[in-house]
Amino acid sequence: MKIKLNELFSKRLIVYLAFSPPVIFVLYDIIFYYIPIHINNYINITSEIYFFMIFCDIFAIASFLLLFSFIKRNKKRTIEYYYGGTKRSLSIFYYYIFFIIIFFLIHYLILHVFERIDYGEIFINYAKFYAMSKRGTAWVFGIINMLIFVMIIDMYFSGYNRHKFFMFILSLILVAMTGGRSLLIVFLMFSMFIFIVIHRKRISFKTIILLILLSSIIFVGNAILRATDYETYVNSKSSSLDFDNAFVLNDVLEFQQNRPHDGYLIFLEDIYYMFIPRKLMPDKPMSTAETRLVYPSIASYGTNYTFGMYANSFLNIGYLSIIIIPLFILMINFMYIKYVYLSKNKSFNLFVIAFFIFFYIQFVRGGIFNYRLLMIYISLLLGFLAYKLLTLKLRFKQ
Repeated sequence: MKIKLNELFSKRLIVYLAFSPPVIFVLYDIIFYYIPIHINNYINITSEIYFFMIFCDIFAIASFLLLFSFIKRNKKRTIEYYYGGTKRSLSIFYYYIFFIIIFFLIHYLILHVFERIDYGEIFINYAKFYAMSKRGTAWVFGIINMLIFVMIIDMYFSGYNRHKFFMFILSLILVAMTGGRSLLIVFLMFSMFIFIVIHRKRISFKTIILLILLSSIIFVGNAILRATDYETYVNSKSSSLDFDNAFVLNDVLEFQQNRPHDGYLIFLEDIYYMFIPRKLMPDKPMSTAETRLVYPSIASYGTNYTFGMYANSFLNIGYLSIIIIPLFILMINFMYIKYVYLSKNKSFNLFVIAFFIFFYIQFVRGGIFNYRLLMIYISLLLGFLAYKLLTLKLRFKQ
């Protein structure tokens, strides 16, 4: 693989590498698996499992470099399969409308939980708001995610606009009240990827620092509010569990040792429940099938634990994970590198590929077999249809 030194250390390549799946994957494993494993005594994570995780990290880096070398030599052959996108753009007026709709939907959730608008009540009983706002309100979050996607798709096709980006950030701050930290951070990072990589916009160092601070506030602040206050959060198990996926993997491996025939393809149970309205099934489970199976006491409170990619895969497909996880890593690496060479073209195909690449962190954090990720892609499709409808209306006006 021949790479010139000036290209190797170019700013663009550094940005590509910073956003690349192997970098995110390895950093995530170090923070959420390797460090907790060495701090705690997780006896069920055997040396074989540990070395499999190390193998996945090495495979992620090695396959990325090999694919990079291969596609770099054959990049001209790939461009012809894609088509260009539209230059139509939504006006800032639509962003104001989207923000107002999200504002009222958030207040609907407050009324749904507390039966009155009381902002103080949210901060005092945030854990209640976080849990109860999800009951029977899937349609609310579907609309919110759809509107967020409309804004991102518009910025992807039409380019950077300071006022649009400001309204987009305000909308994300509103949505942050309901939780869903990792998804919001993915939205934020993806929007930055669009501006820096696709539209080649220069983003000041101050802006990057502010966005990192905003992401940190969303992640940590949400966790502290759920624990009532900072001192309670620090002294509780939640503070460590927010940065520890290894304990779930340890519990899943122990569960499989005790009940080896339970748990396979349990995500299908969640998909089944997903399409049944709660009004038709009032006792529809609040927790995921994984949580109900491994942590029934936690599920009884209507709460979930986040199963990482390793735990989720072992629980759903057993030791087939040894094959499926590396294949998934290979697919993501291929999509990312191929996209990098096609990012000058704009189409919905490429947008979906780009978002899927960024949504990769959600698969790492929440698992490959996760029905909630399917809901996000339904919102993405609805967002694209809404965008097409709005831009079609603009075309007729012109």
